[in-house]
Amino acid sequence: MFRKLYNSLFVGTVPTPPPPSPSEKRYPRPRNHLQILGLPVRDKVTKFKGYASSVVYDLYGCIQVCITPEVDKDGKGGDLAWYDITRLEVLGDKPVVKLPDYSKGYVAEGRKGAAEKPAPSQ
Repeated sequence: MFRKLYNSLFVGTVPTPPPPSPSEKRYPRPRNHLQILGLPVRDKVTKFKGYASSVVYDLYGCIQVCITPEVDKDGKGGDLAWYDITRLEVLGDKPVVKLPDYSKGYVAEGRKGAAEKPAPSQ
């Protein structure tokens, strides 16, 4: 009974978005979301612009990207912001830094980070 009620209320009520135009840059496909790291991006809704500095996969299926804005003319950085990856427009194809190899080496083995050299206790 619940399924029938659900279908009558929700199924078919949400329009399918049109396919992207060939010139529109899309976010990376699920197998390679990490390729967005380091690339210049802009949120389509707020127009917030910066570089993709982190990608997070959460328990509920959302993939979010942290955007780090460029520093201003005084050398101060702005606040970071998290956006759903589907809202982002990729503005360029060259990352600002060379990305680490996440498949092998010290990064993949978990040997990079604060555990190797912890902060001094106070």
